Amino acid sequence: MALYFGPEVDAKIGEYMAEKDIPTRNKIFEVGIRPALLKLIESQMYLYGFYKIENPDTLKNECLSNVFEILPKFDPTKGKKAFSYFNVVVKNWFIWKIRDKNKRLKQQSENFYGIDHDVVRNNPSLILA
Repeated sequence: MALYFGPEVDAKIGEYMAEKDIPTRNKIFEVGIRPALLKLIESQMYLYGFYKIENPDTLKNECLSNVFEILPKFDPTKGKKAFSYFNVVVKNWFIWKIRDKNKRLKQQSENFYGIDHDVVRNNPSLILA
């Protein structure tokens, strides 16, 4: 069984970054990098339970777009493996996405009910028995 994010993918990332021709870069990404990134994203989703969130395919595609934007920032000369770097990028993106969603839900409930949850939390006597 071949590794989904092994030395071949590291080499393709280096090749992608060195290539100046856009159509060639796109082909390198689609054939050599994208499948490994999708597998990495799916693994993170299942490992941390992110697949339970509604629209997991949408989340996966948004995360892939984010990783695609960050791809040029990876510097293999620093001695880091691409797998380690993108593993952290993907995990942090999902954590940010969940925190952002929770923040929006809290704001929506405060706006809907006119409740400031921090005031209620700090004044338990305001809670109806």
